[in-house]
Amino acid sequence: MIIFQPTRGDDEPPEEVIELTAPPPLEDLQQRIGGYIQPVPHLKTIEVCGGVYQCVAFCNEEGKFKQMPFNRRATELWRLAIERETEHEVHMRDILVGPLVVIVGDDELLGNL
Repeated sequence: MIIFQPTRGDDEPPEEVIELTAPPPLEDLQQRIGGYIQPVPHLKTIEVCGGVYQCVAFCNEEGKFKQMPFNRRATELWRLAIERETEHEVHMRDILVGPLVVIVGDDELLGNL
């Protein structure tokens, strides 16, 4: 599990990486997101450590309503995932705000989320 926090200014906070042996409990995801979770559509792959991996990503369902800060890194990861899926350049019309939780794993782990 990788948590991407929104940036403030030019500082890129490091990603927090947590190794999983089972799907995280809903309460843990809600705590890390700061509220109700929502799957991020089309963010099904992520490029990390020189490879592209299957994933499931979650953001805060009410993030924009709560005026959470823009998450530039998460929005870029989302755009790249859509481009890998569609094989076309994408110009984003939407953004992600607040923390992004990305769970990377095999089909069994991702299927149990």
